[in-house]
Parts: sequence; structure tokens; C-alpha cells
Amino acid sequence: MKLSVTFVLILTSVRAEGIRNPLSAILPPKDDRPKVLLQGLDLLALPDEGVELTATLERRRGSTFFMPVAGETIHFFLKGRRVGSARTSAIGKAVLPYRFEKAGDFTIRISFSKRSAESAGAGGIFVRVAESDTRYVLTDIEKTLHSQNAVRFPFIPNRNIPPLTGARKALQKFAGNRSILYLSSGDGRAAGKVRAWLDSYGFPGGPVFHLSLPHDPEAAARKKMEQFGRIRRRFPNLLAGIGNRRSDAIACQENQMASFLIMPVPEKNLPTGTHAYPSWEHLYKALFFK
Repeated sequence: MKLSVTFVLILTSVRAEGIRNPLSAILPPKDDRPKVLLQGLDLLALPDEGVELTATLERRRGSTFFMPVAGETIHFFLKGRRVGSARTSAIGKAVLPYRFEKAGDFTIRISFSKRSAESAGAGGIFVRVAESDTRYVLTDIEKTLHSQNAVRFPFIPNRNIPPLTGARKALQKFAGNRSILYLSSGDGRAAGKVRAWLDSYGFPGGPVFHLSLPHDPEAAARKKMEQFGRIRRRFPNLLAGIGNRRSDAIACQENQMASFLIMPVPEKNLPTGTHAYPSWEHLYKALFFK
């Protein structure tokens, strides 16, 4: 009976507020994701290093399942010029070997059309080519730059996901003498939306790595620790990580990185040397106004 009464009260209150469909107040948002996903994997590379430009193509099946699309030709463009093409494999991946001679940030557009990088369904790959002495700071996105998790994020319009206060300002300050890298715990199917969110709110440019973290906290911590290790083996000047959980600090500590946590309610037993702040504004004041 208590559950029934509560449900009626919810419906009554939302009707009073003029919501056309009362159930929309308590059900998940409508899924308006595209039926075909053509997306690229961001890259961090050194000058004159051979890399693989990778695009993934999937077709949606039902509300949650995506199936790889094989045998489709994907075209890669740099500054409006097609630099090559590749066909998708059985797992929906198209890989094009490439080499960037000079350092810089590059956007590779990927498209179904060999004539236009702006055709329907086109996506992009952010490539940062940096000198070997470049210093890096890596930050989590979900629950660190904004308040949503990776499960909810794809279903909510970016305009309704504001960044946490002070996050952009702090990262812009870091970017003055550090290269910013981003880490998403999602599976990469919202990669285009993540990139659009970062751009629309004015965050510094940088590649986004998608980890597809498991729900189990210990397994997620191990996977993140391994990812940090892989990056540091190639780019040893990955100096610091920014997150929001104790496990993030552990992953940094295990890879000899400084750790910064945005943590309104501090967790217990944080690793020695962890820098925990209740907000980005507190972090900014502590680091840049000593």
C-alpha cells in the first residue's frame, strides 16, 4: 500500500507542474542515440612514429545492443584531404596505418563518403603528436569533470550536463605547461558525445581514452592501473592523475604518479601523498595561489 500511495503522489505532483507524460519524471530519458555508430579512437603519438588510425562501425540492434558491421569502406580525411581508406573487419574495425611527421594536434575525420568528410554519420579522431619531453596530466571525466556517470551520460543532452564549478578553469591552468589527457570509464559508444561535451564547454584539447571499466570496484581499479602503466611505458612524463575515488589514487600511486581527488566527502585510508579537495575551486587555490 505504501508503494501505491507514493506512486500516486508522484503522478499527481508532476501533473500539477504541467508535464505532459507523468511517467517521464521517473523513467529513464528517451534514448535518441543514432542507429549507426561510426566513431574513431583518439591517439597519443610521437613525431614520425607509425600509428594506426582506427575507426569502429556498429549498427544498433534494439535498445541496448550494438552489432559490428563488416565489409564497409571507411575513408579518413585530414584538413579536408582524403589520406586513405580501409574496410571494416569482422569486428567492425577499420585500421589505416599512418605517420605524422611533426608535433601538433590533428583531427582526422572519418566518413562513409570518399568525397566528403562531412557526410551523414561522419565521425572524428583526435590525434595529439607530442615531443618526447612533453609532460602530461590525465583527468577522469565522469564524476570528476561533471556529475554524471558513464551509464547515464549517453541519454542526457550535453546542454543539461554542466561541468563542475571550476573544472575548466583549473584544467586550462594545467594546460599552460602540461598536456591534458582525458579518461572515460565508458565503452566508447558515446565517444562523439564526450568529445562534443568537452568542446562545447571550452575544455583544453586532448585525446580521450575509453576504458569500459567494469562495475566491480576492485576490477575497475586494476584495469585503470594497467592503463596508466601502458601510457607511462611509452610516455614516462605522465606525471599526475585527477579522479574522484580512492581507487584512482591507488592507480596513480602504483604508477609513481601524483594523485589529485575531487572529493566533497573524503574517503578513509587514502594513500599517503594523495591530494584531496572538496571541489575544483579548492584545488585551484591550493595549487596556483600558494
